[in-house]
Amino acid sequence: MDATNARAEVFPVGPPVTPEHQVGRLGDIERVAEALRGGDHIVLSDVRRAGKSTVALGALDLLGDDEPTPVIIALDLHERISSSQQLATEIARQVALQRSRTAVAGFRIRRLAFRLWDRTRDISIPGVTDQEDALIAKGIVELISPDRDDVGNVAAALQGVERLAADRATHAFVFIDEAQELAGWPDAIPLQSELKTRLRTVGRRTTFLFAGSHPSMMARMFAQGGLLEYDGQHLKLSPLLEDLARDDLRRSFRELELDVASRALDNFLIAAEGRPVRLMIAANKASRLAVETGQTLIDAALAAQAIAEARDDRFWNQGGPSR
Repeated sequence: MDATNARAEVFPVGPPVTPEHQVGRLGDIERVAEALRGGDHIVLSDVRRAGKSTVALGALDLLGDDEPTPVIIALDLHERISSSQQLATEIARQVALQRSRTAVAGFRIRRLAFRLWDRTRDISIPGVTDQEDALIAKGIVELISPDRDDVGNVAAALQGVERLAADRATHAFVFIDEAQELAGWPDAIPLQSELKTRLRTVGRRTTFLFAGSHPSMMARMFAQGGLLEYDGQHLKLSPLLEDLARDDLRRSFRELELDVASRALDNFLIAAEGRPVRLMIAANKASRLAVETGQTLIDAALAAQAIAEARDDRFWNQGGPSR
C-alpha cells in the first residue's frame, strides 16, 4: 500500500472510520453494540460530522463477531435512496447478498456493515463479481414483487430480513442512516406506519438503529405522537475524551511510522473543538506534510501548518460541535 492510500485508511476524511482507526469513540461504539445486543431499538442523533455513522457502523462491526453471525442491513438515505421502492430494493439486495455464500466469502464478515453502507452510496464491494451481482439481482426480484405498491415492497423486504435471521437462528440489525430523510418522502406516513408496526412487534428478530444529523427533526419523528413513536433508547454521542483521543492519534501516527509531539497533539485537540472529523482532517494533512518534508516527527510547527490547511478543507465546518 502506498503512502497516500495508507494515510487515507488511517486518517480517512469523509467516510466513516473503522473501529481500529477511530479517534476517541470506542466507548460509544461499545455502548451502542451492547444496547443492540440487549434488543433495544436505538435512535442516535447529533449534528453532522460528529461521528454517528462511525459509531453505528463500528457497533455493527463488533456485532459481526457474535455467533451465530447476525444479519446486517446498512442503509444511507443521504445519497441514492430517496423513495420506498429504492429502500425496499436495497434491503432486498443486501438480504440476497448475505444469502450468497460465494459473495460473503469474498470479504470478511467484519467490515460487512461498512461495505454494505458503501454500496448504498454506489461504492462497489470488493469480492462481489458480476456473476454474483446477477444472482443478487435475481434474489431481489424473488423477494419484492414488482406488482406490489412501494410500502408493500418494504414490508416484503423486511420480512425477508426476518426470514434470513430465522434460517440462521440468529438476529438481524437494520441500520438506517440520515433517517430524518424519511419524513420528506411522498409516502412518508404509510412507510413510517409500517416501520412503527415492526418496531413494536413482540418476538421479533430484527432490531433497528436509526441515526440522523438533524436532532430536532429526529426528536419529533420519534417522540410520543410522532410518526415513528416507540419505546427505545435515544442516545447522543459522548463528549470527545481528550486522553483517549491522544492515545488513538499516537497509535495511528505510529502505524504510518511517524511520531507526534505532545504539543502538536494539544494543538490538534484545541483546533478540533471536540469534533472527530477535524482531528482526522488535521492529522491527514500533517502526515502528508511529514512525508513531503521527510520528517518522522510531527512537531508543533508542522501541526500548525497542517491545521492551517485543514481549516480550508470543505469538511472542516460541516456540522456543529459534538459536545
